[in-house]
Amino acid sequence: MYNQTLKQGLKVVMTTKSVEVFNISSGEKYEDKNNKSGLVQLHGAFYWISLDAQNQKLSLGVGEPRLETMIYQYNFQKEDKPFLENLIYLHKDKDSVKILKMLVDPITDKIPLSVKNTDDLTILDIAKQKYMPKSNLSVISQKLYI
Repeated sequence: MYNQTLKQGLKVVMTTKSVEVFNISSGEKYEDKNNKSGLVQLHGAFYWISLDAQNQKLSLGVGEPRLETMIYQYNFQKEDKPFLENLIYLHKDKDSVKILKMLVDPITDKIPLSVKNTDDLTILDIAKQKYMPKSNLSVISQKLYI
């Protein structure tokens, strides 16, 4: 992830044992002491990276982009916010993983796995984040949902 000048940014290095993130210009390593895993040995596995510049958080996970699948998280300092907000480009090394797409919204909340018809939701259901409204599903998923 780079800024507009391509001189500042973050480098993510994944091994089978860990995830390491470095500041490209300073070489500083951003360590998640809870991170104990990295690349998985499953064919077709995919990974996600979530940069929440507003809350100064970088997260990385395996599989579906959800907080429950997160394997790495780093909380930056408040003074890092302008640096994070300027990261606008993605670049991958020749031998690294394939980038499929970039999502605009960061992963910030747990998303309920249970779905309920939108008309049947109560304020309490929404407040407790117990159910996802059927209307939040893609059109195809809504057709599959009974």
